[in-house]
Amino acid sequence: MNARWYSGSGIYRHTWLTFVNPVHVSPWGLHITTPDVSEKKANIEVVTNITNSDKKSLPVSYVVKILDSSGVEVGKSTMTSQVPAGQSTELKQVVAVENPALWSPEKPNLYHAEVELLVNGKVNDKVKQHLASGLFILIRKAGLRLTAKLLS
Repeated sequence: MNARWYSGSGIYRHTWLTFVNPVHVSPWGLHITTPDVSEKKANIEVVTNITNSDKKSLPVSYVVKILDSSGVEVGKSTMTSQVPAGQSTELKQVVAVENPALWSPEKPNLYHAEVELLVNGKVNDKVKQHLASGLFILIRKAGLRLTAKLLS
């Protein structure tokens, strides 16, 4: 057996330890899409993977808030789901935003999606992610369009 010590071994990149509650949003478990976008309304689909590492099944309140660039809430949806012990579950909500400020190169309006998990009325986990309200469409012979406007 070789027991030599080598100084270049081990962790050599940035490393983070993330401490979480037993019921939490799984790492990389938040996915946001905007399947329907117009100047009048945007439907924002939020899919969240929730892990319950507790030994018992727990009811979880799942709150999704959409905040504009000023931090003002412009959409909200809440649901409750039972998350089985020792398992992960995927929950999906669609949040409607009326008269969205659409993203464009001239006006890069950003929104934030904030997901809160509540167990027994207490916030157990909170995740925030940026999103832009726009829809890219690639049309053959017409080019790339962003929310029905041609990008040149």
